[in-house]
Amino acid sequence: MRFIPHVRSRTLSLLVLVGLFAFVGTALPSASRKITAFTYKFRVMAVTGTSTYTSGDAITKTRIRIAKPSQVVKMTWLGPGPNGANTGGGSWLIPFTGDATYTSPDARCNRTLKMTSLGSYPRVLLFYGRYSNRPIDALIQKFPLATGYPTKSDGTCGRFKKDWWQDASRRYKFSLLNQKGFSMTVHHKETFDDGSGAIEWTITLTVKKVSFRWL
Repeated sequence: MRFIPHVRSRTLSLLVLVGLFAFVGTALPSASRKITAFTYKFRVMAVTGTSTYTSGDAITKTRIRIAKPSQVVKMTWLGPGPNGANTGGGSWLIPFTGDATYTSPDARCNRTLKMTSLGSYPRVLLFYGRYSNRPIDALIQKFPLATGYPTKSDGTCGRFKKDWWQDASRRYKFSLLNQKGFSMTVHHKETFDDGSGAIEWTITLTVKKVSFRWL
């Protein structure tokens, strides 16, 4: 899904925010499925992505990655309800890097673009829901991928720019937190109703567990 096309912010780096969130107002689990407080420490080791955007006879390919792994993050869950909502977590700046290539039959318009996290708030989220099955949700909320368009009728080269995308996510069983780590891969393919083009992208998130304990 495209995030907010044609809208730029002034942020100069990638914000990776990791936390546990309680969703106030959802039904609590039964007494037999009581939620127990816990602490989880982990690191985001890698985020990589590739995409192909096609518009008419123009093809744009993008490759991105985070420049370095995150620091160790401690997340503490103290229980459901307002008093236990999001009692841990942390944030840090990890910039994306990469490149995009535009090609079309009009060779004079072919060019490349350096991809960075400049201009928005890309985020990686790991959060804990308050449902009875206790799911763990992993989400890459925003990431930069390029889009390119064909040469215009007046001979002007088509637009080629960085755009923002979101909603690479997966839901896991609570037992995920007891594993040594996990890797999430999300593949998405979409053709836009307005006829502007189509995109296919794959994003992979790699997380390494540092520790887990019940409180």
